[in-house]
Amino acid sequence: MQVNAKAVYFCCQLALQHMVAQQHGRVVNIASIAGKTASTPYHPIYNVSKAAVLAMTKTFALAYADKGVRVNAVCPGIIETPMQDVVDREFARVAHTQPEQIRAERMGRIPMQRIGSPEDVADVVSFLVGPIRAI
Repeated sequence: MQVNAKAVYFCCQLALQHMVAQQHGRVVNIASIAGKTASTPYHPIYNVSKAAVLAMTKTFALAYADKGVRVNAVCPGIIETPMQDVVDREFARVAHTQPEQIRAERMGRIPMQRIGSPEDVADVVSFLVGPIRAI
């Protein structure tokens, strides 16, 4: 909770002060699909902390929209990172199985049957911090 929720809150508060002063800004919080779906019962604090990021993002978006500041959150699912390998190993240990089986089961729940890349997340963040495009 200290890193995933509280740190995000205080960072937003500080950044928003500057953005309001300049009447322009973009905040993109990194949440997780776990904050929307409680993706695992093994890590309830992670789920709750990411749900907190989503709640504060919605609150800040509403509070600062009229001040020229956009506030959004990105909710990645499984992303191919070293941390994901650790998560797979930990789930496998708890489930008394192999990390490869955990990864296969998790991939089976992804409609595209593809794990995301860090570049996928970066592309979404880049879009959200970019200029407003006319529709």
